[in-house]
Amino acid sequence: MPELLAPAGGREQFLAALTAGADAVYLGLRSYNARARAENFALADLLELVPLAHSRRMRVYVTVNVVVKEHELEPLCRVLAELTALAVDAIIVQDLGVMRLARRHFPTLRVHASTQLAVHNVEGARKAAALGCRRVVLARELTAAEIAQIRTALPAEECELEVFCHGSLCYSYSGLCLFSGANDARSGNRGECAYTCRQPFRIIGESSQSFLFSMRDLDTSADVELLVKSGADALKIEGRKKDAQYVAVAVARYRRKLAELAPESWERRVATPTGQDIHTRRSEVGAKPLGGGLEPRDRGTGSRRDNIACPVAAPPLFTDDDAALTFQRRSTSLFVRGRRGAAVIDLDNPTHVGVPVGVIEGTTPRSITVRTAVRLERFDGLRITPAPVVTGQPRDENAGDECSARACEDTLATEGLRFSLRCMWVGGRRVATAAPGSLAEIELPTPAAPPPKTGDLLYKCRSADLLRRTVQAAVLPHDYRLRPLRPVAIAVVIEQRDGELRISARSALGGRTLAAAEIATAAHRPRHPGRLAKDIGELFDLFGDYGFSASSLDLVGDTAWFVPISTLKALKRELGERTRAAWQTWIDEMAEAARGAFTAPFSASAGGPPATADAAGLCVKIDRLEYLAVLRRFLGAQTGCRIIEVIFAPKRGLLSGDSVPAALDQLDAFSRELGTPYRLALPNVVRSWDSGYVRSWVSIAQERGCRHFEVGNLGSLALLESRGAPADSYDLSADFTLYALNSQATHELRDLGFRAVTLSVEDDLENIAAHLERWPRGVRPIVIVYTDTPLFVAEACTLAALHGGCAGPQVCRYRELEIENPAGECFVVAHEQCRSVVYARRPYSIAHRRAAWLALGVRDCRVDFLVRRYDADEVGAVLGAVLSGRMVAGSHAANFDGRLK
Repeated sequence: MPELLAPAGGREQFLAALTAGADAVYLGLRSYNARARAENFALADLLELVPLAHSRRMRVYVTVNVVVKEHELEPLCRVLAELTALAVDAIIVQDLGVMRLARRHFPTLRVHASTQLAVHNVEGARKAAALGCRRVVLARELTAAEIAQIRTALPAEECELEVFCHGSLCYSYSGLCLFSGANDARSGNRGECAYTCRQPFRIIGESSQSFLFSMRDLDTSADVELLVKSGADALKIEGRKKDAQYVAVAVARYRRKLAELAPESWERRVATPTGQDIHTRRSEVGAKPLGGGLEPRDRGTGSRRDNIACPVAAPPLFTDDDAALTFQRRSTSLFVRGRRGAAVIDLDNPTHVGVPVGVIEGTTPRSITVRTAVRLERFDGLRITPAPVVTGQPRDENAGDECSARACEDTLATEGLRFSLRCMWVGGRRVATAAPGSLAEIELPTPAAPPPKTGDLLYKCRSADLLRRTVQAAVLPHDYRLRPLRPVAIAVVIEQRDGELRISARSALGGRTLAAAEIATAAHRPRHPGRLAKDIGELFDLFGDYGFSASSLDLVGDTAWFVPISTLKALKRELGERTRAAWQTWIDEMAEAARGAFTAPFSASAGGPPATADAAGLCVKIDRLEYLAVLRRFLGAQTGCRIIEVIFAPKRGLLSGDSVPAALDQLDAFSRELGTPYRLALPNVVRSWDSGYVRSWVSIAQERGCRHFEVGNLGSLALLESRGAPADSYDLSADFTLYALNSQATHELRDLGFRAVTLSVEDDLENIAAHLERWPRGVRPIVIVYTDTPLFVAEACTLAALHGGCAGPQVCRYRELEIENPAGECFVVAHEQCRSVVYARRPYSIAHRRAAWLALGVRDCRVDFLVRRYDADEVGAVLGAVLSGRMVAGSHAANFDGRLK
């Protein structure tokens, strides 16, 4: 059975997951994690909680799943050293630079590739494994058939697969959402998402306002068997910003579903927190004999089919009915069963709904009257909403929908009308509970704004009873004492020398000896053999007074001796004191060794870009062949202007019937005129149905001698490598979606064969400057000076949501939607075949900041004409502004002169 992985945004959620039956939890520190606004944990918390989890055979994964800025690298090294010392079971990583640090300097720290890397195909999973990732968290958008395809190509022994089974959904592919970061510097790739997708938008030309990008919540409880059969090694519940009630209910629900499929996995035992049981378990999972060195055990799961480590059984505290009383939007199985037909967007409601209580039958300024369909109790959470209005039906493309506008406005207006039930009356008597069917009068908060009306709906969105049960569950095991414990490997050697018995003990961390102690005693054979091994096992398993526990305990030598317990305690005391002193030194040295890799000047293979550049080389990226003629006319009308590179992004829907060879003919002809090779940009998303088309482009282009490619996703890089030619035989350029915001990431890209790296459009000038100081020699930095930033890239279709389902291209015609948010900002939803790309009416441009990036030594700049359709005059205006260093009319500079959070 797959591992069941639960979110833990705080200590209460951690304990709820433990009690409810999670195999593992994932949690974040107060920095370097993609849920920066959750409660999160300090390293001191982990000193207590990781030993608790391991005593119950629950694994702990720590998220380091953000892109890291240059100044954050040095403190990150210490965090990684601390996590290594704490023996967390894995870190979850997005940044290629963090992967590099972990692989090179913290090799015992297991790495999982975050879903923020947007791994969505066989090639991407294979490349992540090649970079040292033992597990890949796949994109939520995959179908069960695609997961099975990846599993068939990539055995669990090479790389485990983790898939989301439950929780909130992003509209965009994770890692490809730039809306929040581009609009107000709160980057989702930095853990600061502003949840722009939950805002209402108005379609320009219509009066309606809808939650066009608000996804329903994922619920695959009916599809667990399908996910298990797909070969997933772990089922992940989203929700590190959710409370303990949500965690307990979701974990218990999926625990039951897995038990129904494999009853034997439900046979749980309560593992004792200390003593021989734990000693035996540690020995089974990786303690090595002294002769093999003191290595920490690998806490990796391996194949979950062969290595099920079950936590305590979930008590029958929670039922499936409880799910509606935790945070739960309307649900969807997303694309698990297939990419078509799923209702995935909720146009009318972006938040938790709850359980219907009834229709309001009467109101006063201070109360409402309702016949309740469910049990009510004092302190239940209630919500009043307007009478329902049907939306989400096929609508006239050219007409407004007043009903939808009213529904959305009412939803927004009544978000504030949530309250805790404090007083209610049944039959004129004040009561604490009301049974189903009761006519209850419920006191409203003061003031109740907007005032409810007869006919409005009352929902129960929180349950006092569920809260009590959660509080009961989210407690420490009764037999466990919570205290900070640092894991160390312990080895004890017994030798007889010169007529006396010598017992030596060593502690080790990360394969390196921390401390050693030795004691001599008289050599006496005992009257009853066998006691010594037991005494050593019990004494050296836990160094509670010194804050250590044995992650493994090896005993070597003849144990048929009598040794007073006081002698063993003296040995333990000496070893404990020395280990405590050595522990912090070990962490300091590990962190310093990692920092030394990039704080010292780089070798001859490194060094920043030329600082004397006085002219920019211009790269132009296009997705329409018609722009070639526009560029040709522009160049003909200019003097001293040279485009050093044209990058072409082939899109099936934009080629107007041109075959691949015919399209390449036009690129070849333009390239000859330009006197430089064109570069072929591979898509950032290549799903199973895209693969044949992309491969045909690559194959035919290679046959014609093309060796210049741009790559923005690990899967595309692996696709190129699968063609048989080594990476260094290509001229590779990394697009900004590989997120090189720090020098370690850039050096990793250089080692992967990239000769150019495009800076992120989310980045700020201060970080770019710090990054360039450690830039690797032999790699060209490229700055994007004009683009329509792809704010969302999504498989969820707004047109399908507006039409009540996919109506087919004959009806939707892949039309664009022009939309406006409550702040009056305008955006466009482009539909490229069945994939949605959202961009702002105002383009991103730093053409007017030309002096700033030239001063940093960046010689090459890039202009993008992508997604939006440009006419010749618009292309000329943009290029003219870029070449002269003027501001492009109507543009914005995002975070360039500000600060990316």
